[in-house]
Amino acid sequence: MSGEFVALSDDRRWLAIPDGPGIGIWSLDPADWTDPACRIAGRNLTQTEWDRHLPSGEPYHVTCPRWNPPTD
Repeated sequence: MSGEFVALSDDRRWLAIPDGPGIGIWSLDPADWTDPACRIAGRNLTQTEWDRHLPSGEPYHVTCPRWNPPTD
């Protein structure tokens, strides 16, 4: 795409991407992903999503405390 870019910080901890009329800065540290993921999803992971995306053997728990656990 013409005129779009992605930039990685020298320490490889941050990613800058086009975001509307500005630039979005995203942390590449997984420890920083919970709050943005909850805000974007607006809900907790389902058991199926948990099983698919998280390490096996990790017991399910609510990841977004402000929302109720899913019913599936």
